[in-house]
Order: sequence, then C-alpha cells, then structure tokens
Amino acid sequence: KSNLADWLSSNNTRDPNIMKSWFKQFVSAIEYIHKKNTIYPSNILVIADDVVKICDLGIAIAFESGEGSLTMRTDIGTNLYKAPEQSIIYDHRVDIFSMDLIFLEVSDDMTEAKRIDVFTEARCAMQLSILQDQPSTLDLVTKLTKLDRDLRPSTDELLGHPFFSE
Repeated sequence: KSNLADWLSSNNTRDPNIMKSWFKQFVSAIEYIHKKNTIYPSNILVIADDVVKICDLGIAIAFESGEGSLTMRTDIGTNLYKAPEQSIIYDHRVDIFSMDLIFLEVSDDMTEAKRIDVFTEARCAMQLSILQDQPSTLDLVTKLTKLDRDLRPSTDELLGHPFFSE
C-alpha cells in the first residue's frame, strides 16, 4: 500500500492495537535482520492495516570481534533516526534506538516540530512529553532509548515486555 513515511503523513489517527501489532513486527524483523542500515519510516512498508515489512537495508560491513560482531558503516542513513553511537563503530543495538524513535512517531500524531522535540527528549534522556497516559508504553520506550547501548534491551527482552501482553 505505502511506506510508513507516507502513511504517517497521510494518517492522523493511531489505533493502539494496530500500532502494537506493527511494533511487534518491527521487533521480530530486527531480531532476524540485525545487520542493516539505519531504520527509518521510508524503509518500512505498510502492506495492510495489520502487516508491515522492512526493506532497503543499505550497506553494512561486519567485522568479527571476539564472540560478537561489531558493525562499521559509512555515514549512510537518516540522521534523525540514528542512535547516538552511530558515528563510531557500533553494533545491532543502534537498531533498538532507531526502532524506538519510529515507535514514538507511530504512537502519536506529530507535526514535524513536535517530532523533533520528542526525538530530542529521547536523545537527551529527558522525560518524554508524550505517552504520559500510557505507563507501560512509556516504560518500554524509555528503555529503548537508553544512551548507554549496553542498557538497551535485546529483541528477546523486548518481546517479553508487559506492553506486548496487555
């Protein structure tokens, strides 16, 4: 039907159940992919009301390092959705940060100015000005945008969050 960026610009209502379904699909897809470029709304296709797909993963070069894999990429990606550590060597945890920014965007109808303000709040570890009436959702998004990537949950931990079982 469209990509998420187009959907966001043409829809000003948000059905929490559909957004929860989409976010669960995002998490599952990221868990599977993990080695891709920055995720942002134009890379997410809205196939149907209850189905989204990730596409256009860009360029990634993986370097083995001990038990894990660090990923180093050129400075490709959309700055608005990049994790704080993305200008240096980084790993799949940048996806968790980017995914959260997208989730914030689909959870609330935002003007461009409001989106920049909310993303700035997330990047600065400030209390968010949105989702105050949704404690479980607020708890989830606060965990996803931890500035210290070691404190961000894994995709397995994400899928076990109470948000997905409510």
